[in-house]
Amino acid sequence: MALSSQWRHSSLLLLLQGTWPIPVYFVPCGLLSMASKRIFPLHLSPFEHYMFLDDSPQYPMTFVERYVFSGDLDRSAFERAFEEALARHPLLTARIQPAKAGRDCWVAGDTFPEIDWGNYDEPITLPTAGEFIDLRQEPGLRAWVRHDTQQAVLTLQFHHASCDGIGSYQFLGDLLQGYALRTGGEVAPLAELDRRTLKDRNRSGFEPLLTNDQMEHGWRELRKFMLRRILPVAPPRNRSDRQPPPPFPGIQSHVFDKDAYKAFRLACQRDGLTVNDALVTDLFLTMRDWNRSHGRYVVPGGLCVMVPMDLRQPHEPLRTACNCVTYALLRRRSGELQDERGVADFVRAEMTRLKSQRYFTGFAKLMVMARYNPRAARWVLRSNKCLASAILSNTGDPTKSFYLPLPRKSGLVQCGNLQLETIEGVPPLRKLTHVTMSIFTYRRDLRICLRCSPHYFSETDTQQFLDAYVNRLRRRIDHGGSPTNAEETSPAAALG
Repeated sequence: MALSSQWRHSSLLLLLQGTWPIPVYFVPCGLLSMASKRIFPLHLSPFEHYMFLDDSPQYPMTFVERYVFSGDLDRSAFERAFEEALARHPLLTARIQPAKAGRDCWVAGDTFPEIDWGNYDEPITLPTAGEFIDLRQEPGLRAWVRHDTQQAVLTLQFHHASCDGIGSYQFLGDLLQGYALRTGGEVAPLAELDRRTLKDRNRSGFEPLLTNDQMEHGWRELRKFMLRRILPVAPPRNRSDRQPPPPFPGIQSHVFDKDAYKAFRLACQRDGLTVNDALVTDLFLTMRDWNRSHGRYVVPGGLCVMVPMDLRQPHEPLRTACNCVTYALLRRRSGELQDERGVADFVRAEMTRLKSQRYFTGFAKLMVMARYNPRAARWVLRSNKCLASAILSNTGDPTKSFYLPLPRKSGLVQCGNLQLETIEGVPPLRKLTHVTMSIFTYRRDLRICLRCSPHYFSETDTQQFLDAYVNRLRRRIDHGGSPTNAEETSPAAALG
C-alpha cells in the first residue's frame, strides 16, 4: 500500500475510534464533531443478531448491488469520497467481537474496506472465502470498481448484519454526493448525522416486542414454524449436464420500460391490486407452476414468500446506515394455490394488514426470541427446514433514500461528471431459499432483478425462471377489463 494510502486509512481508524491527532484540514468539520462521540462497543439488535447467527460460508447473509455509470470516473476523487462516506457510517467499518458482559457486540474495526479497481471488462475476483464475509475478522462491506474513459460499474457487497437495503442506499448517496462535490457538481454539503442515534435503532420495531408476553408469542411462532412444511423452488431435474453458475454477482434482470410499466399499473388497478400485491401474487403462481413442471408438486407442503419491510418512521432523526427492517412471511398451502383469485385476495389482505402491524410480525417475534435464546435459534437455523421459498423486495427508486437529492437530467441522477444509468441488486440467499428478487423503479422503468442459488441453478436455469415470472406479469397486462380505484403504492420495503 502506498504511503499516502496508509496515512489515510490510519487517520480513518483514529477518526472512528474517537481519538484525533489528525490535521483538521483532512476531514470536514461535521466529521470532527461526529468523531468526538464514541459509540462502540454497541450491542447487536435482534435483526443483526439473527443475520449473524444465520450466516455461513455456504450461504452468506450478504446482499449485492450493482450501479452502472456513464462518464470518465475520477479515481482519486472517488476514493476520497468513499473514505469520507465510510467515516459517516461506522457500522460499515465495525466488526463483531465479545465485549459487554462477554456478549457479541459491534466494536471499532482495525481494517477498513478498500476499493478493488480494474479495467471495465475485468471480472470480479472474490477472496479465498468467496462471498462469505467473516464479521469477526473483517468489516461488512466490499467494493469493486471496473471502468474505462466512458463508463464505470460499482459493485457493492454488504453483510446484512451491518445494514439493510435503505442503509446501503444512504451510504451510496453520501458516496455520490461526496464525489460530485469533488468533481464540480452543484450539490449541497453532506447532511448532518449523529452517530449516537445508532443506540436507538432497536426502537424502530423491536422495543415493543421486548416483553414477557411477546416473548411467549415468539415461542409460539417457533412451534408453528417447526410444524409447517415449506417447499423450496425445485432445482432443474437434469443435473448431469448442469452448466456452471453465473459469475458473481450472478444477477439477471428484465426491464419493463415506462410504457409497459404504465400498462402493468393499470392492469393492477383493474384487478383491484397494488403493484406490490400483483408482484407477490404472480411470484406465488410462478413458483407453483415451476415446481409442477420440474417434478415437485406442492403437496403436502406449501410455498412461502418472504417480504422485507422498512421500520423507519418519518419523525425519527437521520441515522447512519444500519438495520431498521423486519420480514413478513406470506404462506399458502398447496390447495390454496389452486385458486389464483384466492391467492391475490390473500396477498392483498395480508399486505394491507401489515401496513399497520408490521412491527408485530411473527418473524419479528422469532428474531427477538432468538436474541435471548441463541442456542434454540442456532438449532432452528441449522435444521433442514425451509424458512421461505423465495424473497421479494420491492424497493422502488433507491435514490429517493438518499439523505439529500442529487440533480437529475431526464430522470437520471447526476453526480459530478458521472451519470447513474442502471441500478441492480438482490437480497441474500439462505439455505433452501433458492430464489431472491428485487424490484426497482428507477428512471420510470420497472426492473426485475433475480438471483437463484448458485449451488443448484445455472445461468440458463435462472434465466428460465425469470422468463416464467415475466411471462406471468405480461399475462396480467394482456388480460382485458377496466381499471378500478385501487391504490398503486405499497408498504415501503428494504433490500435485505
